[in-house]
Amino acid sequence: RHLDKYRRGARNLETVSRHYGLFPENLHDARVDAELTASLARAMSEKYPEMRDSSFTDLHEKQIAWHTEWAESYGKFMRSKGRNSNVAKRTWPI
Repeated sequence: RHLDKYRRGARNLETVSRHYGLFPENLHDARVDAELTASLARAMSEKYPEMRDSSFTDLHEKQIAWHTEWAESYGKFMRSKGRNSNVAKRTWPI
């Protein structure tokens, strides 16, 4: 989300992969998903220097911060619409 804020649509593995020109077969097979994730990271790092120039540890720390920032912003948006603002979990899953 952080690197491509204004792109509409889902952010799941299949949709994002297709956006970057990767067309996987046999999704949800552990090996296929792992290989696709690595290919997607490579494709994204070619487009975004912020990814390319980060170590895995630094990138993980950035993901945590980016997610927290997004969750807070989304909660604020939901409150402005009078809706439940606890929809987005603020914690990063790993």
